[in-house]
Amino acid sequence: MISMRLHCVAVIFALPLLSGCIAVPAPYTMKASGIFHGRVLDGQSMSPVAGATVEVTGYPKTARTTGRSGDFTVGPARKWYGYFVIGMHQHAIPEPEPPDIVTSITVRHPSFWQVTKDAGGTSKDRDSVKQRFELGDIQLQQSLPTKR
Repeated sequence: MISMRLHCVAVIFALPLLSGCIAVPAPYTMKASGIFHGRVLDGQSMSPVAGATVEVTGYPKTARTTGRSGDFTVGPARKWYGYFVIGMHQHAIPEPEPPDIVTSITVRHPSFWQVTKDAGGTSKDRDSVKQRFELGDIQLQQSLPTKR
């Protein structure tokens, strides 16, 4: 049974080579956001918040944790696609739709309410993926203590 599957896989990969057509998969990305920089502060004491998680909204792989200074730099978010080289020409199969542009970040910390901050760009402007957004200070508000 395994040898039959292995034979079928070998045939599938060998057919394009025999016909003079080479199909090689290779991943590539398209940017979905610019780069965001700022500082996370406690809204009451105005002191830096260490350990806050900052990410490009909707892209958890961009998450970074703030250090003692509360500073962060996140982005750019990327959307992955499969790319195929066929013969001597490069083709993306299927032709990808450019990702929606994200112009906001989400900040989380266990002791504070979650905050989403918009950088002010537009989701229709493809040039915003080249921008560096300076967000300044982001103030978090303490969440209510939980009763146990």
